[in-house]
Amino acid sequence: MGAVLNNLVVAYRNRRQPIGFRVEVLPVFTGTLGTSSMAAALTITDGDHAVETDNLFLLEFQIVNRGNQDFSKFAAGFSLDVGEAALHIEAEAPTRHHGFSLATELSPASPSRDFDFALAPFNRADLYTLRAYVVTTGGQVPTGKAKASSPEAVKFVGMPTLSELAAEAARDNSLKIGPIRIGFYG
Repeated sequence: MGAVLNNLVVAYRNRRQPIGFRVEVLPVFTGTLGTSSMAAALTITDGDHAVETDNLFLLEFQIVNRGNQDFSKFAAGFSLDVGEAALHIEAEAPTRHHGFSLATELSPASPSRDFDFALAPFNRADLYTLRAYVVTTGGQVPTGKAKASSPEAVKFVGMPTLSELAAEAARDNSLKIGPIRIGFYG
């Protein structure tokens, strides 16, 4: 019995580490002025190049190490949906001893749909917040359905908000939190 229990503990410890992430879309600038037919444009510059756009959005990525292992350096990346491109990325680290480095060159002159970054360190329960300034083609609102990837042995899991959990519970008459499902019967 002890060997079986030991194998279960080892399998749990060696599983692919879960990394939680959530994306929120916040409009910063849209080219329409209220209900009128007037339109406005925004000029974004980095000092060398200027780009004019009729929309700018802020995508806020929250990344949490939900696993049982610490990473001295964690490499990852996000791919935005088609028609979306990031101009600039800022990061908020948990403490001053945590760092963020962007591996993809981004600027108003060369926005990118894909961007890679590194977090150092990325310990258990660490939360990093990345803010991506994003423009879209055709004035569409970003979907917020970015795809996450990493060369590390991890799996990315969604972190729904409380309102999303409540909406799911109301829709399904049950609430699923990890492996637990709570049913509501009336």
